[in-house]
Amino acid sequence: MKVFFSHSSHYKPLLRELRALLPNHIDSWIDEDKLLIGENITENLEVAIQSDSDFVILFIDSVAARSAWVRKEVEWAMAAEKRNGRTFLLPVVLDMDAWEGFEPAELCKRKHLSCNDFTEKGIGLLADEIAGSLFAWLSRDAESAKSDTNSGDRADLLGDADRFLRSVASEIRTINPSLSEAIAHDVAHGGDAEVEQIDLANGNTDACQAIKNGDMAGTALQMSYLVGVYAVRAAYDIQKGRLVPEQILAPTAPVTPENIDQWLSMCW
Repeated sequence: MKVFFSHSSHYKPLLRELRALLPNHIDSWIDEDKLLIGENITENLEVAIQSDSDFVILFIDSVAARSAWVRKEVEWAMAAEKRNGRTFLLPVVLDMDAWEGFEPAELCKRKHLSCNDFTEKGIGLLADEIAGSLFAWLSRDAESAKSDTNSGDRADLLGDADRFLRSVASEIRTINPSLSEAIAHDVAHGGDAEVEQIDLANGNTDACQAIKNGDMAGTALQMSYLVGVYAVRAAYDIQKGRLVPEQILAPTAPVTPENIDQWLSMCW
């Protein structure tokens, strides 16, 4: 997943630290790392936002509110929203006073993330919130795509993929009966005493509940359904002649006691 960071130079050190805490599959775009000396800044930023990014995260402070570059990046992002028919620009507020007077005013009506704790812990929590929000948007985009009937080909493609993914998920979640019997036999005859039963349950939900109960310190979840969503989206984009990344990494994210309630609400 590629995410463009729209920000003022004042908070660039914060963004470097934040990027280091995001899951590896989230490729964040910061101009200092991507632009080479001599390249056209305007053209490259516009392409990065409108063609190369899955989302734009706007970091709002008093300097960003006055920045002509940030205003231009917001214009490009909102144009991409209109063209693609989906939310693309996600605000993160670092200065509430700057947010309340931010232009365009319609942007201030959106739900946003906030951060006023710039300690290591505060930045870590913000990284978790951003990762969780990106996954939530991908999930909603997938549901929206499935209900889109404007294109018969697209609806058929997504429907077939959804049926296939559900059938595979059903098989994955079912333990082979012979394996189950073998483990039960081993336990009954003095085998691994820690194995008490075989639960044919969703591993995501079990892991999240264990963290909620204090039985586990944390984990990393891979949202396998979204792997399929990425594949379907890539196939559709190829069909439409759009650029597709050479590699699409399987999405994972850290789950900790601090963000467990958010993940429990998304476990299926």
